Amino acid sequence: MKEFGEGKKGKTLAGISLEEISKKLIEIKGKTLEEISKEFIEIGNVHIFGEFHDRPRVFELIVALQSGQYTHLILELSEDMQQTLDEFVQDKIVEISQLEKLSIDYQKLVEEAKKNKVRVIAGDMSGAKMREWILFKHKHMVDYLKNYLKQFNLGEKQIAEIIATIMIPERSRVTVEKINNILSENPNAKILVSCGALHVEYIVEGLERLLKRLKEKGLL
Repeated sequence: MKEFGEGKKGKTLAGISLEEISKKLIEIKGKTLEEISKEFIEIGNVHIFGEFHDRPRVFELIVALQSGQYTHLILELSEDMQQTLDEFVQDKIVEISQLEKLSIDYQKLVEEAKKNKVRVIAGDMSGAKMREWILFKHKHMVDYLKNYLKQFNLGEKQIAEIIATIMIPERSRVTVEKINNILSENPNAKILVSCGALHVEYIVEGLERLLKRLKEKGLL
């Protein structure tokens, strides 16, 4: 992983500059809903849906789950949620509403996955890994960024969201690790991934390298 330094476009964090992040946000936010709905990427047995969290693609994902072709659904949820998800599937948690940390849209997806016997995987970085990343690996840069952003009168929540956005390349690696774990156990698994649109290119990049490595080892 690239460390903080001076890149061609200024100060960087996790190998991506603040200018590049801003440009990418503008590019994606400028797309129409029709254009976004066409963003469905298929790489081998992995299908990726990119979305904006304020414009989720729940209906499309539910239809996909109902097709019966998928064995796993990976959602952009903290790894901390995995035990809760498993307990719901195993009927240790009866009511979906008890998964209060999930948005209503994600509750619908988890419920639909259970009906169709699709394993749900939490594919985002855990809180502990995020804290380690912020406090130890990049504390100097995060402190710099927080001080820089305060001049724009941003609240703590807004600053936290910006930092989470800059962490997307690292967070996307967690998703690829989950895919690797699934395919290592079952090369024939069919995986549906739902993630924020900014994650897609990093997941695709990591996934292409992963599939190439698995094929070279004769595991696919």
